[in-house]
Amino acid sequence: MDPHGFEDQQWTDPQWQAEGQTQGNPTPQPDQQPQGPTMAQPTWADFAQLVQGFTSMGQALWQSQELNAQTTHAMHVITDRLAQLGTTAVQPTPFITPTQPVAPSVPITDPRGALCFCKPRPFKGKAANVPKFLQDVCDAVQLLCTQLPLEEDCCIYMASFLEDGSPKQWYTYVKKSKTHLLQDFNAFCKAFEAHFGNPNITGDANDKLLTLVQTGSAATHASQYTELLIHVNWSEQTKIDNFYCSLKTSVKDTIMLTHLQDCPKVFKKYVDFVIEIDNCVHCRKQEHKLKAK
Repeated sequence: MDPHGFEDQQWTDPQWQAEGQTQGNPTPQPDQQPQGPTMAQPTWADFAQLVQGFTSMGQALWQSQELNAQTTHAMHVITDRLAQLGTTAVQPTPFITPTQPVAPSVPITDPRGALCFCKPRPFKGKAANVPKFLQDVCDAVQLLCTQLPLEEDCCIYMASFLEDGSPKQWYTYVKKSKTHLLQDFNAFCKAFEAHFGNPNITGDANDKLLTLVQTGSAATHASQYTELLIHVNWSEQTKIDNFYCSLKTSVKDTIMLTHLQDCPKVFKKYVDFVIEIDNCVHCRKQEHKLKAK
């Protein structure tokens, strides 16, 4: 028995232990180790904060996964599009062959390559071809005005399309005996027309107009009729009366349904009036054919 009465006393006073160690007093035995500090108990606030932290981490993870999914989808779309562009070959623009003119004439182009048209067809001396030949030559001279500045240049250009025979002989005669015509292109053309043209072109046109009848559409018939009118000097009423007589019976019957005072008094308007009626008559005939089937 300890005479000092310390046999059962525990070494639990931290202050005493510190003082004993400082003053050189003996340390307690191993089976009498000092107790550590007491742990604080978690509160409900700590638990709620912990749950909130886990929730935030879950939301962040979900958003990251969603972003990864969207990025992956976008990459797939881009890859597919690039594959389509790589497999789709660009087709070259097909070369379109320019349509050649119906008339067997030779195209002509100025030195700069900007002007292109058809040369007049060579004149062989036929009277029926004189109007068309003169028209083609005058059009070509107008287009080549910068290259044919002189009246004589225009005459020489026209003479280049005169074939051997009477056309060439006439030009040779003009060069030797009527050189003044080479200084006036209009006079040169009139002399040419007087020599090679139809001397009775007015009478011939008048006879053709009186015998011309409609065999196809009114539009085609009116075109032929108008071409002959330029050679005669008829009044508007004469043109209309003769044109009416040349129409098909079915067209004339339909015109008769219109009051005379309501019919056009100008030939050009009368032609448009007839063409409209002819189209209606044609449509009506087509309806009858369909019903007959």
